[in-house]
Amino acid sequence: MNLLTDDVLDKHIPPYLVGSSRRKLVEELKQFPNSVTTKKFYTGFRENYLRQGDAFQFVDMPIYSIKEFREVSAVLLTNTCSADLENEKALDRYLTFAPLFDFKELKRLFSLSQEEIRIYEESHFTNMIYFPPTAKYEDGTIALLDQCFSLPLTAELSDKLISNRIMTLSQFGWYFFLFKISYWFCRMGEQELRG
Repeated sequence: MNLLTDDVLDKHIPPYLVGSSRRKLVEELKQFPNSVTTKKFYTGFRENYLRQGDAFQFVDMPIYSIKEFREVSAVLLTNTCSADLENEKALDRYLTFAPLFDFKELKRLFSLSQEEIRIYEESHFTNMIYFPPTAKYEDGTIALLDQCFSLPLTAELSDKLISNRIMTLSQFGWYFFLFKISYWFCRMGEQELRG
């Protein structure tokens, strides 16, 4: 299912991306998944703060069934401003993550066919996002949006994440990520009257 139709892109690409920048991004998104390359999806620029869509290794994921934590790789769902310790809030803040799974391992565990691999790589499942290969994951990763978890935002956690970042999304990667999480968490067309 291609979520990136002309109508959706026209409505959701921000107006501050004017002229050729906006046109280029819209054209690239319309070509997904054929246009996806590691180079287009990620940027090498690494800021000293957390950005929505960044992925990290060694994130403590709570495993509720056994009341323990396990270190996993995970992608940050929390928006960039809310992840910034400098932005004061009235209540304690938490960072929300989706765990990342090595796609090479998933292919091996489930003996996926070429057709099944293509479906994953094209991000057809609404509860999953495929991320192209990185230096750490040669076949890419799958983020599971229905297995999210949150951790208290502290300076210690922020520093740990920054030092263990494994990817930062490019403009193209970030917009694709936003479309996927928006569709999963905020789908308006559920065809049900709530009364």
